Amino acid sequence: MFPLKEYTLKNELLVAAHRGSSGTAPENTIASIEEAIRVGAEFIEIDVQLSKDKHPVVFHDFVLPSSKNHISELRLEDLKKLEVGSKFHKSFTGESIPLLDNVIELIKEKAYILLEVKANSGFKVNDFVHILNVVKKHNYKNYTIFTSFRFELLKKIKEIDKNLITAALKHYNDKRLPSEIVKELDCDAFFCSILEINQDISDDAQKNDIILGCYPIDTIEELKYIKKFHVNAIATNFPELILNEIRKNVPQEV
Repeated sequence: MFPLKEYTLKNELLVAAHRGSSGTAPENTIASIEEAIRVGAEFIEIDVQLSKDKHPVVFHDFVLPSSKNHISELRLEDLKKLEVGSKFHKSFTGESIPLLDNVIELIKEKAYILLEVKANSGFKVNDFVHILNVVKKHNYKNYTIFTSFRFELLKKIKEIDKNLITAALKHYNDKRLPSEIVKELDCDAFFCSILEINQDISDDAQKNDIILGCYPIDTIEELKYIKKFHVNAIATNFPELILNEIRKNVPQEV
């Protein structure tokens, strides 16, 4: 695999499987990630937060819908007992909350990681080291983009290691252009939702050579829509659908 920055330069549009193939399997589970890899996704987006005993686990919501407990209130041994697949479909009964460690082992040398740090009110910026240590353990720093809505955390990540790749996730009520946010945070990319993408954001990102991402792109119509903007990366819950559409329009070598 090429290091991330080199890979970015070689591709016109990066496609990330959002929480794995979450439109066809329970999000952020091993099943969802395996499906994303099977259909050829070269980028996997995951959500990571810490258990009470500071183990990085892959799960989106801060609160478990089944128990009303916060992920951060439960120890890893308790989280391992939870079943999270059957709510999506009974065929996924038995799926559990994976460790970041497990996910990187599965993805390693197959795909890059877009890692969103889910930082709730109790998350201290220094807690990020627990996540980084797992990434470093697998020598995956050069294949991981760290994202977050918490800007002070993105600043901290760059202070820890300026070579770590970071991306700002646009706050809905933040009207600043990508160049302003990227300059403030010293980050490498700017992501916003499809509901917020507009020509001003697109023009500013292009003018300032900023990697621009958009999410979620889940239909062919949405894929066609974002093509009028200078978008470099997209996240989708249906990677097979989107990748197949993109491949249809790639000229075949003779």
